[in-house]
Amino acid sequence: IISLGGKPPVETTAADENSPAPLLALTVDCATDEGKLVKSLLDALNSRDASVSEKCKNALAGKPSHEISEKLLLIQAYGHFSAEKFDEAITQAKDFLAKNKTSSFTDKMLLLIGDSYAAKKQTDACRAVYKKIIDKSPDSEEGKSAAQKMKELV
Repeated sequence: IISLGGKPPVETTAADENSPAPLLALTVDCATDEGKLVKSLLDALNSRDASVSEKCKNALAGKPSHEISEKLLLIQAYGHFSAEKFDEAITQAKDFLAKNKTSSFTDKMLLLIGDSYAAKKQTDACRAVYKKIIDKSPDSEEGKSAAQKMKELV
């Protein structure tokens, strides 16, 4: 979801039916330079740009605001997942959660951890993470997604 400076947020979608579904949707205020940076990196992630994690790392070196840093770390972790670097995605997400206990992105990071475990065929660890999301936020988008993914686990 992209918020275009004061206008209602709009949902980003794949360009056409042959494009992959977006990996991540965020609300971004494109009225600021930092917001434009986040939007460009989010677009890079959703277009499966293999260099998005490195681009986020470089952007974080510029010491952006806390809010923007959280979004960049989230995009970076999803970039690792997209590049099939599941251990890096898990490590980054766990580090994020340890440092940002009250973040609005907690459930997104937990879901990423669960999805990474699923990709690694570590179903017990995956189930434990999905259960944590379902117990914590059953009615959230992430809670519903975790419940559906839990049903699909073999």
